[in-house]
Amino acid sequence: MGLGRIARLFCGAMAVVGGHLAARMELGPVGLVLSTAASSLVIAPGLALALTGKRRYTILLALALSSAVLSGQGYLQVGLAMAILPAFLIFMFDSRLRLKPVWKEFLLAGILTLLLSAILLVPLLHFYPNTLKETDPAFAIAQPLAYVPLNEVINDVSFYYNTSLKLVPYPYLYANYIGWVPVLLAFLAPRFIPRAYNRVLAYFLLAIGLVYLCAGAVTLKALAYILPATAAGVRNPSTIAGLANPLILGLAAWGLDALVRMKWPRLGFLGTEAGISVAWLILTIPLLWSLKSAYDFGHPWLQVAQIDPGGYLVTQAMKTDSTQWVNLPFGEHYWMIPALDSGLKMGFGIRPWDWKDHQPPPVALDGTRDPVDPSTPNFVQFLANVSIVAHPENQYAYIQAGQQQIPCRAQALGGKIDVNCPTAPAGQLVVEEYRWDGWAAWLDGKRAPLLSSSLWLSVAAPAGQHTYQLRYRPWDVWAGLLLTLAGLAACVMLWLKTIPGELNSQKTRL
Repeated sequence: MGLGRIARLFCGAMAVVGGHLAARMELGPVGLVLSTAASSLVIAPGLALALTGKRRYTILLALALSSAVLSGQGYLQVGLAMAILPAFLIFMFDSRLRLKPVWKEFLLAGILTLLLSAILLVPLLHFYPNTLKETDPAFAIAQPLAYVPLNEVINDVSFYYNTSLKLVPYPYLYANYIGWVPVLLAFLAPRFIPRAYNRVLAYFLLAIGLVYLCAGAVTLKALAYILPATAAGVRNPSTIAGLANPLILGLAAWGLDALVRMKWPRLGFLGTEAGISVAWLILTIPLLWSLKSAYDFGHPWLQVAQIDPGGYLVTQAMKTDSTQWVNLPFGEHYWMIPALDSGLKMGFGIRPWDWKDHQPPPVALDGTRDPVDPSTPNFVQFLANVSIVAHPENQYAYIQAGQQQIPCRAQALGGKIDVNCPTAPAGQLVVEEYRWDGWAAWLDGKRAPLLSSSLWLSVAAPAGQHTYQLRYRPWDVWAGLLLTLAGLAACVMLWLKTIPGELNSQKTRL
């Protein structure tokens, strides 16, 4: 874009401290921060490719897009697909509406992105028909479109906890504060942008508009007429509005650069020819104030909090010698860290997706905040306002021999399960993990077929004492990994082939 250092540094710093990143950490969803940043980074190589058509920007765009795909947050990926990327169509056609050759480079970037992201996409597509996600057909949580831009200039933290301009008091869904200075600078940009960059200006304006339409659920409601289940799954579209900030700051950089380059009077020093531009005196204070204002707004959302020691008392009390499913009070996010540290296997935690037609497995220990009478059978203890109740009838691994159920000792970590069963009559080993493609079993070191008639992992268990190993080695991960490696190799080869050609082209021009 040919902008000066001051404009680049200011807007780069503002992009770092803006509320669209820091305020997302209100409830600690790191994925939102990573996805907002990764999706924002698509803009730069996309514009560079649109303006120059150079192959190296094709590769950089593919790397940025694959980072956004792999960053782990679907809401921002929806915003990328419905706002940032469609706006690049402005560069695909000439004045006579004929396709320009650069479309081939964007297509190549898309192919490379699919290859680079295959390690996630192949398993996702394989399992996707089995997923179930909560939906919001009415988009009740979405902030109305007319209010979405206001969050760019509202830095009153208490405002985000009331429901004046939105429906739920969760700041991480709505806060995008960057302040009035960059917004006003962005309004100046159309006045100063050179005519040669009209398409770039149009891109910024169109992309901002599409982001806000998506964040306000306007485009999602239209999509719901075609794909109702898919559109309704985007329950928190307001988080997409954060993608407007780098676009606004791109315009602000243009406006600031134009102000800096204007012919300002100079203040000279007595007895010397040295002087300083009045621009520094007029612009420095609002620019620094703007950065500090955004920093002060974002800083409180980033804190280190001491986990309640009582949480660890509860999770330690729920540890078992053999792997078992357990439950902790639902809806309380902070249990996850103590539970993982204690090696617990959570049966019913907070997840954005569920397995269709599958209920959470029965638990051997249940931690609840509901009142429990200590005289209740199988009551274990009361710790840190949590009652722990045992359900010995629910076992993670056992031999089912007719009506008899014989518990086995199991150690399970991810896709690695080792089971030791005591001497028992012939029957079936049942491990209460849902059966799916990729699981394999071994009995005393020899391959054993999984029984297809069971909902759970199950193998025939001969009489006696035996050991079993179950391993999850899905084909889709290996297929995705190979495609991702192929994508990386293609990027390296294209890069090595491209750079010498560009250097020779520069030498020719010189």
